[in-house]
Amino acid sequence: ASYDAHADPATLPMLVVVLGDEDRVITISAGVTYAFELLPLPGAQGGFSLLVEDPNVAVVAVDDLTVTVTGKRPGQTKVKVDLGEGSERTFIVEVVDPLLIVPAAHALTVGVPYDETSAVSAAAAIVSIDVKTKFDETAVGITAEPGMTPGAVRIHGTPSQAGTYQVYITARDGQDVPYAGAAVLTVLGPTAPTFTEQPQDVEATAGGGARFTAAAESWPAPTYQWQVSTDGTDWDDIPGETGDTLVLSGLALEHDGNQYRCVVTNGMGASLASAPATLSVTTDATVQPTTAFFDLNTGGDEHRAVEVTLSAGKHTLLQLTNDGTPLAEPGDYGVNGETLSFTMEFLKGLTVGAHTVTFDMSDGRDPLLTLVVYATESKVTEVLPDASEVPSEGGPVDVAVRGDSLAGKQIRVQAFDADGAPTNIFDVIAGPGTATLVFPPNESLDTDKVYNVRVSLDGGNTWLDLSPRLVKVLKRAAQPGPGPGPKPDPTPDPAPDVPHSSSGGGGCNAGLGAAAALALASVVLRRKP
Repeated sequence: ASYDAHADPATLPMLVVVLGDEDRVITISAGVTYAFELLPLPGAQGGFSLLVEDPNVAVVAVDDLTVTVTGKRPGQTKVKVDLGEGSERTFIVEVVDPLLIVPAAHALTVGVPYDETSAVSAAAAIVSIDVKTKFDETAVGITAEPGMTPGAVRIHGTPSQAGTYQVYITARDGQDVPYAGAAVLTVLGPTAPTFTEQPQDVEATAGGGARFTAAAESWPAPTYQWQVSTDGTDWDDIPGETGDTLVLSGLALEHDGNQYRCVVTNGMGASLASAPATLSVTTDATVQPTTAFFDLNTGGDEHRAVEVTLSAGKHTLLQLTNDGTPLAEPGDYGVNGETLSFTMEFLKGLTVGAHTVTFDMSDGRDPLLTLVVYATESKVTEVLPDASEVPSEGGPVDVAVRGDSLAGKQIRVQAFDADGAPTNIFDVIAGPGTATLVFPPNESLDTDKVYNVRVSLDGGNTWLDLSPRLVKVLKRAAQPGPGPGPKPDPTPDPAPDVPHSSSGGGGCNAGLGAAAALALASVVLRRKP
């Protein structure tokens, strides 16, 4: 007769008692450990010891009255039980090839009906299955039995007691070769949900998307429902959002400040809400204008500090670079509210051409500014008046100089006579500017004194020829002699053409149409009233 070690532990302790003179067989599978308890014979004194005949087949260990048998390789070995006082019993451990059980582990919940089948197979076709449990099926509420076919084991019932239980399965093929294996049942009591991952605040850009994630555990496994609140007090379910991740798209500024949370429940009446997470929606930082200009010419209209408007939103300016070189505040630029100004010292140190200024923002979306640096050509476009007459006793003539990019230029205007001697030099601080030339009296009695006018934009190093812009100091009238005589002709002689003189710091013969560094314009001289 044989005895299967997969039997109910309530009967295994009687093994020593019923051994008698016959050997009993305990069938186990290789690589699996089985544990059971032995009770000594009634009236036996002391404990007992076990001796394994072939430890290469199985290992047997004893801890008090608990025996563990671990199969090592297929085969048989005798185990002697020494009960003391010369009393000895023997049983056989048979290690056989294991069964393949799928699934070998079952998860159940107290109070939740369960009915699942494990498929059982071996190296050869199975013709019979024997199922035994090491627990009280009535107390636990679970039954294990052969399925409708030889290759199945059905586990069903409504668990009433949490714990870990084993179902031992012995099968035989058509040649009566034994196989053994075990399925493990884990029965969990219901547990309240707890969050292992809380949703976090998210910052997003208008038109983009956002993702919130939560994770919870409980038994049974929790279900998820995402909710939204616009005021932090009232919460509404988001239809269809019943997973552990909430994905939003098409965000607008009106979503800024919304809060999101996840509510989990385990189907047993217990639920839990996560901590709220806040959504921040902002636009990308912008710079206006995106292209700015600076004139290196001190007289240029754009020779001034460059200002741009930085609309950062909720972002922070981390660094400012020009062509990859970091800029410093306040030496290179300054910030006042949304206005960012580049200093003149920084601008004047740039080379002619286009420069890329990068605004390194905290969100990683960095707006760019193209800073175009150039040097305009300063030029005179008008000198007033275009001609003037001064009485013989001399007098002033107001001269107005106008043109492009004259601010800051060292403008000088000279009048010179036919001999080229400059007369009455004056400076105009900024264009348009007006100053006065005072002409001396004409000492001649019979000719007009003719003066020419020229202009310099660099303090007298080079001159612009304004010929034939002339000023005539009229000839003196002859004193009448005694007696009658013809009256003098009041009409003066036409002014002769006076050649250009280049005295005073290196003349410039560019003429009115020169356009290299200085462009000329029409010049007009007018008489001061």
